[in-house]
Amino acid sequence: MFTESGRLSDATPLLVFVPLDWDMSPNREDKSIELTLDEFAAQVEEAEQLSVHFLNIERRYGAHLYPGRRLSGA
Repeated sequence: MFTESGRLSDATPLLVFVPLDWDMSPNREDKSIELTLDEFAAQVEEAEQLSVHFLNIERRYGAHLYPGRRLSGA
C-alpha cells in the first residue's frame, strides 16, 4: 500500500520530530526524524540507563566535583 507521496505505508504509527529551527523553504533538506513507537521506547530506555549511570558516577565521585564541599552540603 502506497501513500500519495509514493512512500510505502504499512499503518505503523510513527513519531516525527522536527527541529525548532526548521527551514520552511520549498527546496529545504528534510531534517525531521521518524521513529516507530518501539524505536522511541528503546531510545527512552537508553536515556534512562545513561541517567542512572551518570547519577552513579556523581555519587561515587561527587565529593571531587566541588573541592572543600561535601555532597551533603556541609
